[in-house]
Amino acid sequence: MVGWAAGYQYKNFSFGEIEVRDAQNNSLGTVEIYDDAHKLAVAYDVTSNLTVGAGVNLIQSRTGPLGTSINAKRTGFSFDVGVVYDRAFEVSHAILKPAVGWSLTDFGPMLSHDEMDQEDPLTMMMRGGLSLQAEVKESWLNRPLATVGLHGGLSKIIVASEQGGNHFRPAGPFRALVNTWTSVKVRTNPLSGEEGEFETVSVFDQLIRHRGLELSLMEIFYLRWGRFNEDKYIGDRQYATRGWGIDLYYLALDYSITTTYDPTFRDHAFWRLTARVPLEASPDNFWPELLKLVR
Repeated sequence: MVGWAAGYQYKNFSFGEIEVRDAQNNSLGTVEIYDDAHKLAVAYDVTSNLTVGAGVNLIQSRTGPLGTSINAKRTGFSFDVGVVYDRAFEVSHAILKPAVGWSLTDFGPMLSHDEMDQEDPLTMMMRGGLSLQAEVKESWLNRPLATVGLHGGLSKIIVASEQGGNHFRPAGPFRALVNTWTSVKVRTNPLSGEEGEFETVSVFDQLIRHRGLELSLMEIFYLRWGRFNEDKYIGDRQYATRGWGIDLYYLALDYSITTTYDPTFRDHAFWRLTARVPLEASPDNFWPELLKLVR
């Protein structure tokens, strides 16, 4: 089916109020740290296999530089673009559905502060992914009885700096898109008073690697496992995830939690509630068929 779709998302991360102290352990007051964003997105099916999408984000955050009592509010906006291409092939007892996708998120001007003469770059992210889903041909309520999905992806943070001596001067979004595709040198002894030691991080090592496995029963009940890997010089986050989901078409609930030896990233839980408001009939809606059976 070829057509349009639209969505709205509100996202909020809050750390509450945090007390800030100086080097002598004197209190400098408290700062409120939060980040929220409103997203409006649209997608269009160019063909039955190709979908393109775009979104706009309105961003607000409040934080203060470490070691100060400044509690500055940052505001800005950004754009998202993406494309997905998928196909379907029948084999003996299953249907194979490979797909490939690409996206660029948070492309836009720097965030401005309401109380400081300072601008911060947005953390643009470029993503690419491949997936292969297999579903059995047997179905009930127009849904396959079981599916298995294998997914893999690469992500890259698109943030660059201008040449400015010893000071960090963030580059604009267009220049960052060009200047980040090169190897970089990082100092491996930043706190040492000795001569600097450096290591080269290749473009490949700057990529964040994702992989996951998803099992579903009738595309209603889901079990999921995943793995997230970052190089030690771009975040050094290494953790696995496990989770589940229930999709009742009009409402969907997803949950996941991290598992790792690193206590910093261990047992971080994630909940997501999705509400759908369909404007026309959809083959994904199993409720009419289910109500017929109940009657």
